[in-house]
Amino acid sequence: MTNKAVIYARVSSKEQEEQGYSIPAQLDFLQNYAKSKGLEVIKIFTESMTAKDAGRIEFNKMLKFAQKQRYGCHVIIEKNDRLLRNEDDEALLIKLAVKQGLIDLHLPKDHLILNRDSTPHEIFMFHMLCGMSCMYPRNLSREIKKGLDKKADLGDYPFKAPIGYKDRKSVV
Repeated sequence: MTNKAVIYARVSSKEQEEQGYSIPAQLDFLQNYAKSKGLEVIKIFTESMTAKDAGRIEFNKMLKFAQKQRYGCHVIIEKNDRLLRNEDDEALLIKLAVKQGLIDLHLPKDHLILNRDSTPHEIFMFHMLCGMSCMYPRNLSREIKKGLDKKADLGDYPFKAPIGYKDRKSVV
């Protein structure tokens, strides 16, 4: 494996990006990590998009770029929940890192490096982290629906009232 590396930093929304803290903080941390491991960062990918579904543009560009590197590539992401929140991406990363050995996946805040030489325990830990990351958006959706249902039960419109109707103060 080469010492070439790419960095991927993600926030879930444009609002989080506009606050200006998360991506710069991730990049500082990840660049320091790469330096401490003697890795040369050749490209940085950032994204402001939810990871609950597969198909993120920059994520896919990052993986394609990493796969094209002649002697493999290190992919560095702060932690699992910045990497993915869906099982399709989990399966793809297992394929690229463990089965094909095209990337070494570094999750420094999770204290995990996943690659062709990973032990069954390390692969299991990756699956566990992915399971927790995938549960978050599902649980959040369920809790939001529960709150909206309760609001409707109390006679409130669960969203902003349609044009021509007045919003009343919510009791929830």
